[in-house]
Amino acid sequence: MEQKIQKYNFSNYLWFYLKKKKTTFIIPLVIFALLVITGLVLSVYKHIEAIDFLVVVPIFIAIAGSVIYGTIFSINVFKSMEKEGLELIICSRPVTRKNILFTRLVYLLIFGLINSLLIMLAFLTFLFVLRPYIGQENFVRYLVASFGVNLFAFYLFSLITALLAVKFNRRVAIAFSLSIFTPLFLVGNLSTYFSESRMNGLGVRLNNNYNKLDTYAFNFENNNDEIYLVNRTNKDNYENVKTLFNEAKDNANIAQIMGWLNIPYQMGIISSNKGSDFFNNQRLSNSTYLQGLDFYKNNHDVRFNYEIAKNDLKFFVPTAPLINDDIENAQEKWSTNSLIYAWEKADSKNELVEDNFGFSSIDDFAGKLEWKTTRQLLHSNAFKEFYLKHLNLDENDSNWTTKKINQVLFEVIDEFLKDQAINQLFLNNNIVEDYQKQIYFYLTSYYFIYYNFNNSELQKALLLNNNQEVKQSQYLINVKMKGGDVRVYKLGGFSSFLPIIETIKVDKSTKQVSRIKLQQDIDASIFKEVSNIYKVSRASQAFPDYAVALAWSLYLVILASGVIFVYNRKDFK
Repeated sequence: MEQKIQKYNFSNYLWFYLKKKKTTFIIPLVIFALLVITGLVLSVYKHIEAIDFLVVVPIFIAIAGSVIYGTIFSINVFKSMEKEGLELIICSRPVTRKNILFTRLVYLLIFGLINSLLIMLAFLTFLFVLRPYIGQENFVRYLVASFGVNLFAFYLFSLITALLAVKFNRRVAIAFSLSIFTPLFLVGNLSTYFSESRMNGLGVRLNNNYNKLDTYAFNFENNNDEIYLVNRTNKDNYENVKTLFNEAKDNANIAQIMGWLNIPYQMGIISSNKGSDFFNNQRLSNSTYLQGLDFYKNNHDVRFNYEIAKNDLKFFVPTAPLINDDIENAQEKWSTNSLIYAWEKADSKNELVEDNFGFSSIDDFAGKLEWKTTRQLLHSNAFKEFYLKHLNLDENDSNWTTKKINQVLFEVIDEFLKDQAINQLFLNNNIVEDYQKQIYFYLTSYYFIYYNFNNSELQKALLLNNNQEVKQSQYLINVKMKGGDVRVYKLGGFSSFLPIIETIKVDKSTKQVSRIKLQQDIDASIFKEVSNIYKVSRASQAFPDYAVALAWSLYLVILASGVIFVYNRKDFK
């Protein structure tokens, strides 16, 4: 009972002493105010491309503030009493050394929690506003890190200061903590400027060997840090790509070593965008090749190791980017450099209504679909918004067939043709005919489904094209013509078309008419089945969050044990 009274009396005494210290309350309130003001500025700014970078400002303020507060608070608890001669008074009281030390550590624990909770509350005030811009993943990371990282920073530097205060005066103890934190924090987080992820290193090398390798790289619409590489020709480039991949294996070494050795750097990366690059240095050296990949989020990370694997299974990929003419000698490599569409009666041997107009224009009998235009549509916000508003097909419905998909697409064609943003995109690409726009709409919708709904029932139905036995067949689409009639066009499956004059029989006579000579080619279908595809993806995390958390816990246990050991043997002065 007497021991409890002793603890209670010293606890009251220490509380009364700390209340007299202005820094006990002023520092956390200043940190809170600075964070709220900075957060409000970010909330008003809302520039989506800059938010992930500018958010480092409140993060740095919080961590630096916690280091300063932990250092000064530790001085007040462990050193100031000695300097002011109060420890001798305490020793004259009936209170044990263990009780004094235990009470001091409890106060460190409590005020560290209070400081971290205030910081988390400050972050919460503006993260809710920024959540649509930073995403749910970063919202949770920033919020959790605002508490956990600052709690660790407070405890780490307060315990280090407590140990230093035994041998040095408080000025030296404070100066040491502050002088060691900032340089290590900056050096560590700037190390990503001198490092790059293995994925980015591969991207640089692929870009330099673009024409030589003839590969098409892409990802599906997700946040996975991975790319698929497909050979444009029958040549197997796996060993060549693997060689380039191995050349980039050491690119992230500096940042990864720093990640294990530099504790302030760890604080930065744990608090940063997706836990990777605090100062976003990697954006300065991002591979232009990776930036240009279809649906790759450019979220490569120096904290991860990567692997490359060859998949020999059959795999469907879009054909349009494979036969694209953006590399050298394209015409020599493939039978065509664009997908071709044709009216189902373009090569008819029978008389057509159109033949009654003499040698009228047959421009709408067949034509090419440029990958450049399709790709622009595919990546445009206008097309995505149109899809979500007017289509939004259930990807998990097992009853889908290509015929049903085409019916749904046909029903919204009129709305598609009215979309101003999409029409402007067509105008920029010199596409003015409505029937052409409709054909592009079908093709872009197919590719949108492919990239956005991987492994879904919707994608599966589209790739099978109504018949599981007949893959890679031509897609039959309905197109509204100017006169109000509906034509059926064949989409894909041709390598070339040529306007010709055909002689046909009409009753008992012959007649010369305009027709299209079409060259069938299954390799020029909408989707192509390939067997050798390479996948580059994350293999393991070089320094995972859980390992950092365990290391931090170990550091605190060691430091706390050191404080207990030293202060139990310390002579009061």
